[in-house]
Amino acid sequence: MLSTKLDYIAQLLWEAGIYNWVVSPGSRNAPIVAALIKHGQFHLHSSPDERSGAFVALGISQINQYPAGFICTSGSALVNAYPAVVEAYYQRIPLVILSADRPEELIDQWDGQTLRQPGIFGNYVRCSWHGNARNESTESLSKGIYHCIQQTLTQIPAAVHLNLALSEPIYEGIELPFEYSEHIPPFVYISTQPEKVDVQSVQHSLFADAQNFDELVQLNKSKIAILVGQNPPSPLITTVLTELQHLVPIFTDICSSQIQIGLKNWDWGMLKRDIPSSLEPDVLISLGTATISKPLKHFLKKSKPKHVHIGIWDDVGDPFETNPEHWKVNEADFLQTIFEILTSSLGNYSNAYLKDWVDFLSDQSLTASTLPHPFGKELQFMQKLFQQANENCIIHLGNSMTVRYGSWSGQTQAQVYSNRGISGIDGCLSTSVGAAIASPEKHNIAILGDVSAMYDSHAMWTELPSNLTIIVYNNGGGRIFDWINGPNKLPELRQFIHTPRKFNMKHLCNLYSVPHFNYSIDQIDVATTEIFKINKPSESGVRFIELIS
Repeated sequence: MLSTKLDYIAQLLWEAGIYNWVVSPGSRNAPIVAALIKHGQFHLHSSPDERSGAFVALGISQINQYPAGFICTSGSALVNAYPAVVEAYYQRIPLVILSADRPEELIDQWDGQTLRQPGIFGNYVRCSWHGNARNESTESLSKGIYHCIQQTLTQIPAAVHLNLALSEPIYEGIELPFEYSEHIPPFVYISTQPEKVDVQSVQHSLFADAQNFDELVQLNKSKIAILVGQNPPSPLITTVLTELQHLVPIFTDICSSQIQIGLKNWDWGMLKRDIPSSLEPDVLISLGTATISKPLKHFLKKSKPKHVHIGIWDDVGDPFETNPEHWKVNEADFLQTIFEILTSSLGNYSNAYLKDWVDFLSDQSLTASTLPHPFGKELQFMQKLFQQANENCIIHLGNSMTVRYGSWSGQTQAQVYSNRGISGIDGCLSTSVGAAIASPEKHNIAILGDVSAMYDSHAMWTELPSNLTIIVYNNGGGRIFDWINGPNKLPELRQFIHTPRKFNMKHLCNLYSVPHFNYSIDQIDVATTEIFKINKPSESGVRFIELIS
């Protein structure tokens, strides 16, 4: 019976630890959802919009660093998950997409809601599995599903796609009690251990140009800098960076999960300035992936330091055109080795290079108030938000200007996330909804622009978590195109690229029954008071705060 097979699949998913599922509506996937409901232990969340729902699942996975699942019906519903799949791929987040499908004999036969679903995500998923729920043996189901889920947990996480064909009658046995199997195989995942870090090898690799290491360090010929790109939280990395920040300049990207460490306000301090050649590093050590700061990118492209990238990934980008040497080792272990080298009896490393960077960043005249409207006021608000947010907050930054404001605002005690895998505006709000679901003990704050909010407004078409505050800069369109020097040179381009519109977000909030507050961008103190006027995040209730420029 079909329901028996689906009950078996539900047990496999539970055994694999995929406890959280975002569900979009449909008939073909309803029997699968019924099995999860009857199982009784899964956490299910409804999202009528598939594109939004897939991003909600991404947000849950982003916080847990373990895959959540997204379920949808057949046909074009599945295609809507594509933006979240590619974001997971480039942001390296584990995710499970489970789609219901028509049986194989109906594909391309002019039957409704059918398309070629197996392999639809191409190389953007770690694994794609297709099976027929009625015809597959339990052994085949467990082997295929387990293997696919194991691939999302590899050293380079990404989404996987489970495509399950259901043949008629699809509702057969749906009303029956859940049928537990006593023969569920265990889910086993064996991780690959990275290579151990050898001190002598690191020493030779980084300082090969010196006649001997003692000479290089004691004469302070080596200017070492560390860059942390987008990366998930790691207490071990935090610990060693906390020690290294007293020795070398450390640039931590806004999405690095390490922004409390290193040089303060370095991105803002480099903006619209000529950086002296004396600050060019001899050696750059990087970890993580993408970096937002354009001034830093331009600086490193110009200075061309010896570049070593550390991380267990197979693939390494070259954003600074420095042809990085890749060390496939544990990041914290490598950084600890650097610390030991610099503080060894040989080392006695001077932090003069670090002091030069601190002096340069502290001596600059550009302030938020000198920026044109609305950028100055919006930046001031973000700075205030960063100052008041504490370790019990998670801040989710939208793309375009919002994430740049965050990068310019320096350090905060809150965790900070942004969808900077693809850097698109779709899914910014939905991802924060998923993150809030996954962290009920934290006050989640999503802050984004009006275009992003409208584009992803179906994120509110669900039961929103009570620990979420949504903040929207309503400045009448995509104002980043007023910042970028290019689109503003042709006035006729504005209506198509800037897309100026006047929206009253209160009507949007009324549609979704979300409490709405609106303030002028000049009312920074009043707005931040409202944002942090909560005791327990789980009891605050969702709020939508509109800042009007």
